[in-house]
Parts: sequence; C-alpha cells; structure tokens
Amino acid sequence: AFTALRPGSYRLGTNKLGFFPTLGVGMPSVTLAGSGEGVNFELTMSKGGALAGRVLDQSGRLLKDVWVGALRVVGLTELEQAIPSVAVARTNDLGEYRVESLQPGQYVVVANPGHGPIGPAARGITDSRTFFPGTLDFARAQSVTFGPAQTVAGLDFKMVTAPTFEVSGIAVDAAGHALSGAVVAL
Repeated sequence: AFTALRPGSYRLGTNKLGFFPTLGVGMPSVTLAGSGEGVNFELTMSKGGALAGRVLDQSGRLLKDVWVGALRVVGLTELEQAIPSVAVARTNDLGEYRVESLQPGQYVVVANPGHGPIGPAARGITDSRTFFPGTLDFARAQSVTFGPAQTVAGLDFKMVTAPTFEVSGIAVDAAGHALSGAVVAL
C-alpha cells in the first residue's frame, strides 16, 4: 500500500528475481484525482527464462568476477540495435554465471571483464568484451532462443584477448598553446 500520494499519474511496477512484468498488464498506470479514494491493482508477473554457463580464459582456467549479460536480438544484426537485459550476473569462484528474469526471445550472451585484466596479464594484450561462443565480433556471435520459464544451460565460452594500444599527445587550447592539468579521456 502507498499512502499520502499527491494527485497525478503513476505507473506501478514490481521486480522479483526469476520473473519479469507481463507486458500490457504487468505495469499499469493509475491517475489519482485527489478524492482520497483507494485504488486496488493486481500486478501480473511471468516466470522468466535463464541463460547459464561458465566463462574461461584462453588456457581453459575458470574466471571469477566477470560480468555476464544478455542482449536481446529482435530480428536485427547490429550491436547498437540489440536490447540489453536489465538482469546481469557475475561469475562465481567456479566461473559459473546465471542470467535470470529474461523474457522469452532470442539473445546473445556477452561477458565483460570490467576493469583491468582478469586472466594472466601479458604485455600488449588485455581481456576484452566477448560474445558467446567466444568472439569479439557481435555479427559472429551465436544467439540462443528460449521460451517462457526455460533455462538454457551449458553456454560455456572463453574470454578473448585483444591487443592494447598506447595513445599519447599534447592537449592544446584554441590558440595552440599547451594546456597543463587538462583531463583527457578516450
């Protein structure tokens, strides 16, 4: 129950691990006119699907603390057009992940190392965002399709490394004079 709400329009929603709001009925909107009368709603949720597997380094060692998510593919092949899921997971000590609460559909699993190398560090290379089954290229990723409340397990893949590069230069103002203390971001 929500009390002491001001007149206006509100959208009601709910979250629970393993479920997602049912479209159309799961997140109703209500307008309160200020009469003080109560309004009752039933929020409908559907059992979500899950994607599960393990993330390994190039030598086959299980990786801990890798962020794993799912990108929903809706008949599109461009990474910029994929819809990221709200649900993400982090690999445990055994390299295992489980991304839950997903609506039925077609997804691409993506692992992101976060900050710094997660595997054995080597000069000139770093762990990179990797798409299942182990590619840096979204167009070469393998998608997974599932229905309501279905779990697709065994989605194991290796993180891919990529070369690192050094970028250097001099920051200058509009007149070409060097700027000290400037913050440069890439």
